[in-house]
Amino acid sequence: MQWRALVLGLVLLRLGLHAVLWLVFGLGPSMGFYQRFPLSFGFQRLRDPDGSGPVGPPGGPSWLHRPRRGTEGRLETPPGPGPGPGVCGPAHWGYALGGGGCGLDEYERRYSGAFPPQLRAQMRDLARGMFVFGYDNYMAHAFPQDELNPIYCRGRGPDLGDPSNLNINDVLGNYSLTLVDALDTLAVSV
Repeated sequence: MQWRALVLGLVLLRLGLHAVLWLVFGLGPSMGFYQRFPLSFGFQRLRDPDGSGPVGPPGGPSWLHRPRRGTEGRLETPPGPGPGPGVCGPAHWGYALGGGGCGLDEYERRYSGAFPPQLRAQMRDLARGMFVFGYDNYMAHAFPQDELNPIYCRGRGPDLGDPSNLNINDVLGNYSLTLVDALDTLAVSV
């Protein structure tokens, strides 16, 4: 019976410690969710031989660092040519918020070579082919109905005899679910 009290005490102690740490670090003054804490724990950064500054890039992910502003108050952009016509620029928050680019972040640097342009074009063509296949079969076999029943290869509409049949009744307001699925696959792949 004493072991139950001991386990309960340890669980309550752990929960209390988590609550205290959350209150201290989560709700402290100007301590946002992604802010760095001013605690060093005795670890020192590597410095140049003359001791002027840290060696290499600053620690932590790049999205933790605020972008630098130039003399005119604009965000600094990396030197080099911009994206060509018909090519989207790098996707990060600087472009999304209209402030200009801040350079490649760590994920773009790490994974940009994972999909070479030839593989991207091949995957895009495969996604378009899936959409064309689904759309052509829907138009050939099930056009007036809501969706194509793949088992019987004919159209299927709402189940009027059983309105609570959510597997067949279209919850999207008589849109073809097959076509919607093909469209969102195409949107993700392109």
